[in-house]
Amino acid sequence: MSNTKLDIEKILLQDEHIIAVIDNPHVNIPHIPYTSFPLDVRLKAMARIDYLTQYLNAPLIFDNFGNDHTRRRQWRQQMNEKYGEEFHQYYQHNKLRANVLFACSSSFTLLGMYHQGPLHSSILFLDYFSQASLPSPQQYATLPLKEKIEVSNHTDKIVLGVFNLLSKESSQK
Repeated sequence: MSNTKLDIEKILLQDEHIIAVIDNPHVNIPHIPYTSFPLDVRLKAMARIDYLTQYLNAPLIFDNFGNDHTRRRQWRQQMNEKYGEEFHQYYQHNKLRANVLFACSSSFTLLGMYHQGPLHSSILFLDYFSQASLPSPQQYATLPLKEKIEVSNHTDKIVLGVFNLLSKESSQK
């Protein structure tokens, strides 16, 4: 059975464990010239930027599991079995998942390592800022939902900041 994104959203909203699904409007990403990334790491940089783009456009999925990660994992496995790969792909990009947020953080670090352009120090600063301002995975797991949403919104701003810096690079040369 093939499900569309809208089908998956409907399935989620009908589930007793889902409180809400907020689908983010498509975020316009500025054009990013990749010339500030050496050829040997350019594809890796592009993959990190693609991941961050997916993150910006990902949904926020609110459930009633609280901090019971075992029950959420069991539910997710059942849903994956029932609705297949489309469900898995949609749900795994939930902006409130710790793995998603911390993959963003590691993406900032990798982009800082790969980047060789004139705004390199600004990219490194945003990486440092993200590391200093985001909670650890252990802290994040215990945060109330409201604070997790704040962390997600904060991460959005950092991603957009990195993208805006990278997009300005071509005018800096």
